[in-house]
Amino acid sequence: ILSMYNHKYLIDLGVYPADYLKKATSTYLAGLFRSMRFGKEEAHGGANYIQFNFLRSSGAIELKDGKFKINDAIFMDKVAELARMVLTVEAEGDYAGAKAIIAKYGQETPEIAEAIAKLSKIPRDLDTKYTIK
Repeated sequence: ILSMYNHKYLIDLGVYPADYLKKATSTYLAGLFRSMRFGKEEAHGGANYIQFNFLRSSGAIELKDGKFKINDAIFMDKVAELARMVLTVEAEGDYAGAKAIIAKYGQETPEIAEAIAKLSKIPRDLDTKYTIK
């Protein structure tokens, strides 16, 4: 979530052009599904379940015409809210707070399961092999 937050920060600093945010948010959303396909038990998959569910429940990600879309009006505010929540739990060493976040947002929903099922014919990742000669 901090990576997404940092995109906006770098745009505000002028490092990236303003139109970069649309590309970044689209790639971010696709990346959530890429990692969720590994399952919630895998670290990146679990983190992305939390991000997706938080952003979806707050209206930052919407489902329209069978497709997930970013709600540009509130997306970055909700990204900042989630980043603040996660970083505060981490900084305070709040184990109970971390467990509560996982319990509330780290679960597969029927909506996620259905979306991931639609991706079943797309390879999860490249299966690259490198040989050294």
